[in-house]
Amino acid sequence: MSYIEDVEALFVGIVRRGLALRTADCAIVEDWERRGVPLEVVRRGLENGVKRFLESADPHAPLPSVLKYYRVHVEKEFDASRRALAQGVLPVRPPAPIPPTRDLAAEALALLEARRRQAPSRLLDDAIARIRTTAHGGALVSELAAIDDELARAAIAGSPALVERVNRLVRAAAARGLGNAAVADIRRAETRAAAAELGVPSLVEMLLTSGG
Repeated sequence: MSYIEDVEALFVGIVRRGLALRTADCAIVEDWERRGVPLEVVRRGLENGVKRFLESADPHAPLPSVLKYYRVHVEKEFDASRRALAQGVLPVRPPAPIPPTRDLAAEALALLEARRRQAPSRLLDDAIARIRTTAHGGALVSELAAIDDELARAAIAGSPALVERVNRLVRAAAARGLGNAAVADIRRAETRAAAAELGVPSLVEMLLTSGG
């Protein structure tokens, strides 16, 4: 499949509206292809656009069916992705190996150990042990993301209001026919955002903003 066909499949699969991209949408996709926007970035941008719409729109309002609406969210994801790659936070798959520019394991351990000193917990003990035994690279990044999700879920578990807010957004996404993967990503992002409100920020976000 071509790049534009891949984006079209993502758009239709996530938004579940229409059968093909419009002419104006195709121009946007051609610009993304020219600039090298990865398909995974497009996917995350589309899902973020859906999430933002669900948070602010009337409960019965249909999802926007034009790619232009979601463009700003894809652009934000692309900017964030380039910053993360430059800092070594996201896995890179270049044609030849490149040396790591940061010791992410050490940085993540420092952040988690600081949390544990403030509020010891078995969950933090487990997270620290897992990072210490995980190799660098893609495996480490995947482990950090998994730990992020677990800490966020644990953080909001004691707040029925936040749990219900997350569930309400997920129900709204499912009711509009979004696919299972998109709904799961929306749940994950909203859970992390809710945890941050309780003073438990995303570990990955902290690594991104620290810049090493």
